[in-house]
Amino acid sequence: MLLQANAWTGHSNRHQLKNNVTVIPCVSQGLNQYQDHKAIAALAVTNPEPHILSWLKDRTQLPEETLYRAYRIHNVYQACGRTAIRDWNNTDQVTFLVVGKEDALFLHELFEGSTWLGQVGDIKNLRELSKTHNAKTPLAHNPYYIQLRSEYKRLITRISSSKKSNRKPRETDISRLEEVAASISKLKLSPRGT
Repeated sequence: MLLQANAWTGHSNRHQLKNNVTVIPCVSQGLNQYQDHKAIAALAVTNPEPHILSWLKDRTQLPEETLYRAYRIHNVYQACGRTAIRDWNNTDQVTFLVVGKEDALFLHELFEGSTWLGQVGDIKNLRELSKTHNAKTPLAHNPYYIQLRSEYKRLITRISSSKKSNRKPRETDISRLEEVAASISKLKLSPRGT
C-alpha cells in the first residue's frame, strides 16, 4: 500500500513504515516506480496558505471552496495516479482512500466503472462538530487579530494599487505584509486564537 501524508505527521521517505506500506511524497508527479501497488491512502492536506488563497481569489473571482478544491485535488489525483491504475494491462482492482468525500466523489466520477465504497470508519461529519465548537470564533473578538486583519487588507490594497499602476511595490510594504500574514497564521493555529 502507498501512503501519501504530510511530512509533519512524522511519516516521510526517511521513515518507511512496516507492513508493506510505502511512503510517497506529497508532490508525487512523475514518479513511476509504484505501478505495482494496488492501494493508496492519499492523506496529505495541501490547502493553500491564506495569502495565496487571497491572491488567487483576487485574480480569479472564484469562490473559496472552488479554489481550495482546485489547489489540493491535483496532488490527490497525482498520488492516486502513481498506482497500478497507470498500467493499461492491469485488471486488478485499485483502491483509493482519500481524506474527504468531495475528493472521493471527484475521483469516482473521473474513473469510469469505479466502485464507490463510501465512508471508511466511524468519524462523524466535521461540520456537525463545528456547529458545537468553533475554534475560530474567539478571533472575531480578538483586538490584535482585528488590527492585523485591517493592516493586512490595507497592505494588500496598497501593493495591488502599485502593481496596477505599473509601479514597483515598496519593499517595506511587502516585508510587512509577510510579517502580518505570519502573525495571522500563528493566531489561527494557536489554541482559541490566543
